[in-house]
Amino acid sequence: MTITGCLNKRLGLALSIFATLGILLGCSEKQSQGAGNMPVAIAKAHTYQKDRLALQLPQGWQVFEDFYPVDGRRRLNVVTPIGSSMTLDIFSAEQAPTLGEHFANYMAAILPPETESSSRIDSGDVSYGAVKGMFANVILDEPYDIAMFVEILPLRNGDKQAYFIFNTPPPQKGDISRYIEDIIDTAQLP
Repeated sequence: MTITGCLNKRLGLALSIFATLGILLGCSEKQSQGAGNMPVAIAKAHTYQKDRLALQLPQGWQVFEDFYPVDGRRRLNVVTPIGSSMTLDIFSAEQAPTLGEHFANYMAAILPPETESSSRIDSGDVSYGAVKGMFANVILDEPYDIAMFVEILPLRNGDKQAYFIFNTPPPQKGDISRYIEDIIDTAQLP
């Protein structure tokens, strides 16, 4: 794979990471209920529904991929109007990695080995209500000059294990974080 191809692949993954962290870190209290039973934060939401998966997404968030990269796994990629992204990885419970394994695999996939000496990463645990996840604040120096905030949050439902991954540029994490808990709370896994 060329360097450009590798960077494009990793940038897409990095964008997903930014959205995840921004939502998780910025939303510590549940929003009040708005129209119908929809939380106020996503009262102007639209429903994405396909193959028994249903998600309430804020206005302007768009699903650009919904696919099955390997047996027993499904991936949904979403972009926001402010340059953040959300990835939803859904596994059968018996094939799912742990939160720590998925976090490590995701970070390894988005950070090329050649960036190791020029990257600074702070990571730890994050909570949104009862949901406990992990975050990473990533800064890549020259020549990449990229900063991202990544949050990965689990959701278990019956025989499915899902991980929401939000990737957000640090200046926009507050704009995304108010939606995280509500997106997870309204998700209906297949």
